[in-house]
Order: sequence, then C-alpha cells, then structure tokens
Amino acid sequence: MLDVPLDYASLGEKGLVLGSGAILVMDETTCALDMLKCFLNFFKRESCGKCIPGRVGTEKLLELATAISRGEGKEDD
Repeated sequence: MLDVPLDYASLGEKGLVLGSGAILVMDETTCALDMLKCFLNFFKRESCGKCIPGRVGTEKLLELATAISRGEGKEDD
C-alpha cells in the first residue's frame, strides 16, 4: 500500500478512504493499546456530546481499554 498516492481517486480504487488525512508511523515497540487509549482520549475531548455513541460509547471504550491495559480485562472484552 505504500505505493498508492494519497488522493481520493487512487485510494478509492483500492477500496480505501483518506479519512482525516493523518498518517501515523509506528514501529514494533509502539503499544497498539496505548495508541488506542490516546485516540479514545482525543475523541472523548472532541465529542460534541449530542449523540449517545459519542458521549457514552467513547467513554465506555476508554474504560475498557484502560482495564485491559491494567491486566483487568475479561475474555469477552
């Protein structure tokens, strides 16, 4: 995928979308769970709070990710 130009048409041909246009480069030392918590904190702060998924869902996901990172996750998480 590194050879696909970052424009809507080229990405669309591959079934991809540009989204926010952000590109994150991480190596194998980056903890995906820490990144998830970082993104969830961002979305929690930036949510307008008008819809239940944005207001409640983001908070619940952050609680779940935090519990998992503390080793308190359950099999059905």
